[in-house]
Amino acid sequence: MYKRKKLNILSLLFGIVVFFILFGSFFAEQDWDGIFNNIKKQVQVETDLYDVIYVIDGDTIIVNIDGVDTKVRLIGIDCPESVHEDQSKNTPEGKLASEFTTKLLEGQKVKLEYDVQTKDSYDRTLAYVYLEDGTMVNEKIIAEGYAYPLTITPNVKYQDKIGEAFQEAVKNKKGLWLDEN
Repeated sequence: MYKRKKLNILSLLFGIVVFFILFGSFFAEQDWDGIFNNIKKQVQVETDLYDVIYVIDGDTIIVNIDGVDTKVRLIGIDCPESVHEDQSKNTPEGKLASEFTTKLLEGQKVKLEYDVQTKDSYDRTLAYVYLEDGTMVNEKIIAEGYAYPLTITPNVKYQDKIGEAFQEAVKNKKGLWLDEN
């Protein structure tokens, strides 16, 4: 019986050694910190509150993050233009959207939630923005009728929620969808 236990233990140890020989290099080559940080970033809502410094337009704001004024582009929505360099692209609807976002965020503190990408090609921080009471600003702007849905993969976490809010705003003729007849 003693020989049998010794043989089972040796077989187990041999199996472990073979496993690490075959698969050890795969596990060693993985960037585990990067993988875990990316997963953490994808599911994390920042707990820090940041001051909204300035509203640029309906979907872009300046937030002070750790002493740095940071341009933040709200993920999932697109408001009509109001401050484009090419003045011909600016619209009265863009001005209304900008005014709505300004009223909503002026003097507020916000939390940020990131999706897969945290920066866009213009080096703006990409985020879902939340008021202190938990209201998602991106959803609020579109639900009140001041934006269109804009999905740019891989940042798709709330595309269904934002799309539904848009459909409700149009159906209920809110904001830019108001029928003034």
